[in-house]
Amino acid sequence: MNESLSATLGQVQEQKLIIEKKNDDIVASINYALRIQKAILPTITQIREVFPESFVFYKPRDIVSGDFYWFKELPNCTILIAVDCTGHGVSGAFMTMIGNTILNQIIEEQGITAPNTIINQVPVLLTKILAANDGKVRDSMDLAVLRILKAPKTALQLTDVKEVKIEYAGAMFPLYYIQNQEFNEIKADKMPIGLSIEKDFAYTKHELMIDKPTMIYLASDGYQDQFGGKDNRRFMKKQLRELLQSIAHQDVATQEKIVVKTITEWQVEANEPQTDDITLIGIRIA
Repeated sequence: MNESLSATLGQVQEQKLIIEKKNDDIVASINYALRIQKAILPTITQIREVFPESFVFYKPRDIVSGDFYWFKELPNCTILIAVDCTGHGVSGAFMTMIGNTILNQIIEEQGITAPNTIINQVPVLLTKILAANDGKVRDSMDLAVLRILKAPKTALQLTDVKEVKIEYAGAMFPLYYIQNQEFNEIKADKMPIGLSIEKDFAYTKHELMIDKPTMIYLASDGYQDQFGGKDNRRFMKKQLRELLQSIAHQDVATQEKIVVKTITEWQVEANEPQTDDITLIGIRIA
């Protein structure tokens, strides 16, 4: 009996070591994937070269993320995009690589910079890449595209100009902006990219002239959908709006600390794990 038990325990231990080794290999592969994903993301240094007062709160639910953001300074404008792809973890991360490639092709290769035209082109290229045999795309993206037009001579040194024109288009993700502590929202089109999108649907371009200090925010839905608090409920869009309005007058470093602290405490209060990837970007135009 003892010999039989010892043999069984030996087999269990051997299987345990095999599983641990496979798990270590998987985690190592995902961590390598994280390095690749980080390589496609613009750094906060790059963003602050154009927008000195800016922050990015980017927190994957798992090691890698289904969210990503895209940023580029062009000769006549600057473009900032926040994207939420189908899925989390590895599957979501694969979609971010595809999404980043699509945006590079549209903006850098095709020279398209109008926010609505960018979004209108995404499903065209997404379909070519992902369409199944029946011609349908089962993966989707939600995104917000912001274009800031440069003023002649002064580029984005906005203290020397009276007005700056910004343009926005969104698929599910709105644009928030706060002036004089007043909260404003430009609503997105309620049509995610890729899932049953209407054949002739065209996304809407919104224009805004900024002539006073303004905080602009782009966000995926991960922050507002996080469960927590004393009643273990979602943070919700209304509470996010109130939070941004309450902190918009502060310096961006303080803002970032507050948004991180707020959602962390919200989770901890209900002992809830992170439920979605989180992206929240703030830039001040002044």
